[in-house]
Amino acid sequence: MSLVHSQGLEMEWSEARHRLFNGLRLSAIIHSIGTRKPTYLGTPEWTSIPWRKGKKQPKQYLFDLMAEIPALLEAMDSVNVTSDISQSLARLHEVCERYMYLAQRLYAWYETYMTDHPSKGHWEQPSRLPSVSPNERSPPTCIGFPDHDTGHIHLLYWTSHVLLFSNIGMVYESCVTNAPHGAHISLPPFPCDIQEMHGMALNIARSAEYFLEPKAISLGACIISFPASIAFGYFEYYNLPECDWFRQIFRYIKTFGIDVEGFLDAVASETSGFSSRREGQMGRAWRPSQSTKWDVSIRTIPNCMIDGFSDCPVYEQLQYSGGSRAVGLFHYLLSRDDGLMRQVMINFATSATFEGLTQSRFQSHVPQLIAGFSLYWALQVCDHHLYFGGTQFARSFLPRIDGVLDFFDSHIDSMLYAYVLQQVARLVHNIGRPGYATEYETRALALQQAIRAHCYGGHFFTDSTADIADDLSYSQHCQAFAVISWTARPDDRARLLTESFADPHFSKCSCMMQFCALWALPLAGDEVYESFWPRLLDSWRKMLANNLTTWEEVDVRQRSDCHAWSSVPIYEYCTELAGIRPIAPGSTKVLFKPRLGLNQEVQATIAAGKDNIAIISWATEH
Repeated sequence: MSLVHSQGLEMEWSEARHRLFNGLRLSAIIHSIGTRKPTYLGTPEWTSIPWRKGKKQPKQYLFDLMAEIPALLEAMDSVNVTSDISQSLARLHEVCERYMYLAQRLYAWYETYMTDHPSKGHWEQPSRLPSVSPNERSPPTCIGFPDHDTGHIHLLYWTSHVLLFSNIGMVYESCVTNAPHGAHISLPPFPCDIQEMHGMALNIARSAEYFLEPKAISLGACIISFPASIAFGYFEYYNLPECDWFRQIFRYIKTFGIDVEGFLDAVASETSGFSSRREGQMGRAWRPSQSTKWDVSIRTIPNCMIDGFSDCPVYEQLQYSGGSRAVGLFHYLLSRDDGLMRQVMINFATSATFEGLTQSRFQSHVPQLIAGFSLYWALQVCDHHLYFGGTQFARSFLPRIDGVLDFFDSHIDSMLYAYVLQQVARLVHNIGRPGYATEYETRALALQQAIRAHCYGGHFFTDSTADIADDLSYSQHCQAFAVISWTARPDDRARLLTESFADPHFSKCSCMMQFCALWALPLAGDEVYESFWPRLLDSWRKMLANNLTTWEEVDVRQRSDCHAWSSVPIYEYCTELAGIRPIAPGSTKVLFKPRLGLNQEVQATIAAGKDNIAIISWATEH
């Protein structure tokens, strides 16, 4: 299916290509239902163009409707990700409307199907299933069909309804559970006929005997597996006695050597991750677009917290020092629990190589070195001391940090190195090593002077030395690091950032590097930061427009759509808009400087180190 998709719609639809598409379409839809993410298979183009040269069968029209289910499941998931009950109820009303629209079209499809194909129905007949245990009671009747394909169509129709019914029922339950104690909430009328939905789930259960007959069980087991998992999940969630029907059927089939229950257990999954109490919250005063970005951010981060801050939860599951530095900063604003980040720092310290560098990802089977990532590890130690203090803990890393800086002293090639020298100088000064601080500050000053002399072309800083710079030697990254490392003179900062971010010929920052660029904007002045504000998070708006519910890795290639390093809105909303950030070790002193011109009001709860929570509420008159 990936091959068909990559070739696109405009490529000729040969008979073989069309047959491949038809054969794999249902599997792809079921996969999307499992991920609860919208699928391209539900778009108007992919439900029409492949059939330009042929007639679409009724089953394919049913698949068209099923392809809309993942997007609706995603919308259901979004109802309760916000702490604002009024937003949850507004989303619930919208979800109910979408549910009813899809359910009505499912009903209409089924009515048309039965009218056009009256012989393709189903019937009840006595069950021939023997009791495996005297205490178990099998259904008195089972359901039969004219053939397996007809049965499959009925099963998928019932399954679609039961799946949607089960999920919207859980959404209603969550709204009631999450409502403030004693609050009266106005829920929309429940959009389902509960008895009818229960009857459809029973039909799936009573169909199992037909599909699992020994003479055709290899085909039947494939057909029944998805519907059975949905119906069984419904019965099990509500602790209904019909669960026993499935268990008895599965045990009976197992006597023929086929473990259907084991197969269903194998495809089931659970979510697990690092347990951390989230204390950072947004209040009701935020704009809806800001609340949405916040919600997506706090959904993304836990998915990447496993036994470290991992990139990413599905296929790679590796901990990189560059990404984990950013995610650590985001997490510090949400939680006073620094346990996972302490482990991250220790892991990378133990990965140090003979050159002095830390490995770029650790723990891993294959060693990898990205030199600059060692500098981000040093920043992790600086950040942690600023937020949580702990002089002895920070001191334990100094020999390895010094080894990293010594490596770069022999391979001077970046303003990131200058910036890290400055940050480490502040760290060692605060933990009682002023001699080290003086040395690092002297190195940084010499490096700044060399960069101004050799890597500044008179108007912009260059990625190479200025004497060999060509049109490809200019980037937003370089101007941003020139500002945050204090290499750019104060009078040049606003111009460097404004012009480089407006020029399409400059290499653009990805999501991760945009976070670095956002450190630079406040240093260029309040006017510069606030002038960037309307377009500050454009990349994140595009992700929302693509219906992502977690943030992607980069906007150049969509290799991963769940990368915690892209949860940048958390940092900007807390430190700039709400206006709180630590300025002394252990968050013993904080700066409160909200951006009053960007929102009419803000309410937020922000973690501030190990012992403090900042509760912020401000409003402007206009």
